[in-house]
This record gives sequence, C-alpha cells and structure tokens, in this order.
Amino acid sequence: MSNGTAEPRIRQGTHQVAVDSRWRNGLGKGWAVFRLSAGQAKIIAGLITVVSFVLDCYLPVPLNVSKLYLFTIVVLAWTRSVRWLWGGTAVVAVLSIAILLVRGEPPGNAAIVEVDWANRVFTAGMLLVVACLVHGGMAKLAARERAEEALQRAEADFARAARISMLGELTALIAHELKQPLAAIAINGDVVVRCLAGPTPNVGAARETVEHILSEAWRAAGIIDRIRKMAVRQTPEQTRLSLDEVIDEALMVLRAELQSRNVTVFHPLAPDASPVLADRIQVQQVIVNLAINAIQAMEHAHSPQRTLTISVTMPSAATVRCTVEDSGPGVEAGHVEHLFERFFTTKESGMGMGLSICRSIVEAHGGKIAADAGSVHGGARFYFTFPAAATMH
Repeated sequence: MSNGTAEPRIRQGTHQVAVDSRWRNGLGKGWAVFRLSAGQAKIIAGLITVVSFVLDCYLPVPLNVSKLYLFTIVVLAWTRSVRWLWGGTAVVAVLSIAILLVRGEPPGNAAIVEVDWANRVFTAGMLLVVACLVHGGMAKLAARERAEEALQRAEADFARAARISMLGELTALIAHELKQPLAAIAINGDVVVRCLAGPTPNVGAARETVEHILSEAWRAAGIIDRIRKMAVRQTPEQTRLSLDEVIDEALMVLRAELQSRNVTVFHPLAPDASPVLADRIQVQQVIVNLAINAIQAMEHAHSPQRTLTISVTMPSAATVRCTVEDSGPGVEAGHVEHLFERFFTTKESGMGMGLSICRSIVEAHGGKIAADAGSVHGGARFYFTFPAAATMH
C-alpha cells in the first residue's frame, strides 16, 4: 500500500515536533511549570516594573536597582508580541535613566555623578541588548510554530493520501481476485444453458457444471472472507496442505478456461513431497493467478502449442517448490525485476496487481517467488517456495 520510506520520516518528524514543542512550551521544565498567557505576562511585567521603579526611588543609588527591569523584558516574551516587547523595553530603559532626574542629583563630587549617569546609560543599553536577544528567541519560536503547523498539515495530507491509496489498492485487489471466479461462473452458466437447450437436455452434464458453479461461488465467498480478515488483521487459517492437492483444486477451477483456450495441462504428481503449512485459499489463489497469466500470455502470443505444466519439487529437505511453466513468449529480461511490483503490467488492460498479490501471499508464508525464461516449453517459468511443514516449529 503505501511506500515504506515516507512514513518513518513522518514519525521521526512527529517525534522532533514533540521535542520542539516541549522546548517551545518550556525552554526546559521551568518554562513548562511557569507557562503564562499573554494577559498574565502583561500583568506580571507591569508589577515587576512598578516594584523595580519604587525600589529604585528609595534604595541607595549605587545599588542600581534598575537592573531588575531585565525581568520585565523576559516576562514580556510570554506575550508573543513584538510590539509589547519593544514598548516595554523602551519604557524601562527610559525609567532606568529618568529616575536620576526624579530623585535629583545624588550628593558627592561631579566625578561620582558622571559615573552614576554612565552606569545608568550602560544599564539602558544592556536592557536593549537583552530585548534584542529575546526578540530573536521569539522569532525562532514563531518559526518553529509555523514549521509545526506545516508539518501537521503535511501529516494530515499524508494520512488522507494514504487512505485514498489504500482504498484504491483494496478496490483493485477485490476486482482482480473476484474477476476469475465470477468469469468462471459466467462461462459455466453458458455451458448449463447449452446443455439444457438442446432437444435432448444433458442433465448429467448440467448437474456437473452447476456443481462447478457452486464451487466457484464458494471460492468467491472465500476470497471476500480472506480480504475481510486482512482488513481486520486476522491471521489467515494455516493448515498442513499438499501442494499437489491444491493444484488439482486450482485446475478444477480453471477447467472451463483451459478448455476454451485449448490449453494442454500437465501435472506430474510428487507423492514424496512434504506438506506445507499455509492458507488453502491463498495458495490456491497464487496458483490460479500464475496459471491465468500463463494462459493469457499464450493466447496473446498466438502460440500454436499451448502447453502448461504445474509441478511440485523439493530443492532441499526443508523447501517445497511449485513451478508453473508455459509455452508462451517468455519473460523479457528487462521486466524480470519489476514483475512483482504493484501496478506493473505488460498487458494493455492489466491492473498490475496479480503478481504483487502473489508475492505478498508467498512472503507472508515465509517463502519466495521468482520468474525467469527457463520453461521446459520455451516460455516463462514462475516458481515459488514454501518451507516444508516438517521443518517448521
């Protein structure tokens, strides 16, 4: 469904936003504890200014209490307003100097008076420098907030796109999976009509064909049930299976299709092959998909001899392999590495889902699937492997 590269970045970005949010809301735990609203910050800044001014009026001049105005500037950062920051800074800077005019000249010689004025001017300059630093911090926080909002919007867009993509893939999956049993039902229905339409109805053949229709209907129901289980993340029902038995069932499903396309099928039995632990419907679907692809490839290439071989072998004591070989045009070398990708298809009307579904099923069972041009009939060869049930714990 969705591609596995973007989502980790989103999760990493979300984690970073969480860290930035803690930093923004706290500048550490202290800020998180003393978080203020803009109104509260204005009130506290006003109180600090008044208290500092009163102390500056009555305490000895050498103490230079105007440095307390630094707290006013820091608290104004919580207002998130540049206008309030610089307005407050201008007020306290003026007050830090004007207090000397309010109190009058302190006693002492002229040199002391000059030092005191210089000290006050230096304090005012220091207040302006601190305001610049606070302004820079506020700008950085504002930029982080904008980045966080942009990331949240991107996450929402990504989630919506993922849902749309998932819906599209699920629709394609259902359409592809149900196309085969529904087509078989339609073909078998035509056979029943022909069996009963003649002057001497062939009731026996009609009954047998109706049984095939029922089998296809149950297979379609099984497909829907499997997709539902996938949607609710239920584990497929895995049992010990003989791949030869599943191949026989798949060939019964494809009987009408094989006959209408004049395809000769060989299924050499492998009685010594170990069983596998797998979901019957899923494995059957893999075999049907591979066989349908082979049939369509041979028909599209107008192969004079349409031959299909499905066999089971054991490359090793721990592995069971199923091979589907045809006499079609084969597989182009440039297509081999893309065959099992979603939406990759060489058919004009193909959806590019069948082989991707096969790979997902096989890999979910701990196996592998591949293709090459090594068919004994000169066409394509697809094969998948499962772990032997006897070797699984």
